[in-house]
Amino acid sequence: VHAAGPVRLAGSLIADGSPTSTFGGPSGGGIWVTAERFSFLPGSRLQARGGYSGYSYSGGGGGRIALGIHLTGEDLAQLAATGLPVSPAATLEAPAFLDRYPGVTVDVTPVTVREDEKSAQPGTFVLLDATRRGTMLLLR
Repeated sequence: VHAAGPVRLAGSLIADGSPTSTFGGPSGGGIWVTAERFSFLPGSRLQARGGYSGYSYSGGGGGRIALGIHLTGEDLAQLAATGLPVSPAATLEAPAFLDRYPGVTVDVTPVTVREDEKSAQPGTFVLLDATRRGTMLLLR
């Protein structure tokens, strides 16, 4: 979702991997939302968990969640192509995001089926904040 204005979440955005009847569980999906700014009501949830395998051989890894504030059209095109924004932006991972937006839950955990399982990895979360982008003037 690429919103031109503000986005307010008063519930959940969930992109979990669906349970499967095959030998390996699917990874969590992806959530990508950009906006002018975000507001979250307490209890809001962003979730992209791994899925279960019907045969219990292995679970899926966590998914990916990316949020962006004040990104330009050029930033969005570059992000889609390379994963990196054109302009400098502050990058906040889950702990710093949760400090800024208390009461929100972020979950990108994998599914672990067996204790010896090592394949399922956690997913990723990032907030790119280009709010403070501007012009720097140096005088000498």
